[in-house]
Amino acid sequence: MEIVVKTDSGIAVASLDDPDDFEHFEVRIVEIELSVAQTLLKTIAVLESDHAFVEPAGLLLLEGARPENSQWLSQFREMAEYARTRGWVDEKGRIRAHIVWK
Repeated sequence: MEIVVKTDSGIAVASLDDPDDFEHFEVRIVEIELSVAQTLLKTIAVLESDHAFVEPAGLLLLEGARPENSQWLSQFREMAEYARTRGWVDEKGRIRAHIVWK
């Protein structure tokens, strides 16, 4: 599962790619400055240079997410719980994701 931040017709957009891959979680920033990505995602994530901390409820709002699908939502919750057991969730409940720069 990847949150992809890129430009589309000159406008910065974010979407969820590979939403059925619950074994990987990253933020892919494509040819955009960190400050632009931070502004775009400010309501759902905190971006640092190497990691993002993503609010699970905010991720569910992205294009590509399937919160209306109970099976998908259950798998997403399992992924979030697994992240918690590994120490990849901060004190505010945000899931840590590696940032990939393209």
